[in-house]
Amino acid sequence: MQALQQLLRGSGVRAQRGMDGTWSLRAAAEAGEGEGVRVTETLDVAGRLQSEGGEARDRRGYDDVFALDLTTAYSGRDRVERYRGSNPADVVKDLVGVFSGDARNSGALDINIRGIQGPGRVPVSIDGGEQALTVWRGYNGVSNRNYIDPNLIAGSVARW
Repeated sequence: MQALQQLLRGSGVRAQRGMDGTWSLRAAAEAGEGEGVRVTETLDVAGRLQSEGGEARDRRGYDDVFALDLTTAYSGRDRVERYRGSNPADVVKDLVGVFSGDARNSGALDINIRGIQGPGRVPVSIDGGEQALTVWRGYNGVSNRNYIDPNLIAGSVARW
């Protein structure tokens, strides 16, 4: 019920449950109607649109290797396409000091950056969203796997 109320909040519509278990939508009387309903002021969300793509994005990525105050490796679209193979691990083939454990066994990435590898140690984020899958490998212990489609990768950055 709370999820439905939250979905309908601010829409001018409220949900009402019938005796037979069905739901009907009715016009809401006032904005303050209902228990636990909190009306807030307008929220302005602002950000920087990164509209550059292709060559401009790659040029900035290659420049960041020297401009940022941290160790960075960047591989643009041209290099990703050059080293793209039949395995996701080929995406990081061009990055110095970056390897993938289990590169040919699982079809996933288990990123190793200069010897640091494992669950929770090297986060892999795609378009800002971190994704990882921890897999129990029996007597071999635990492995961290990240499944990607190499055909959808336009560039890769490693920062440590």
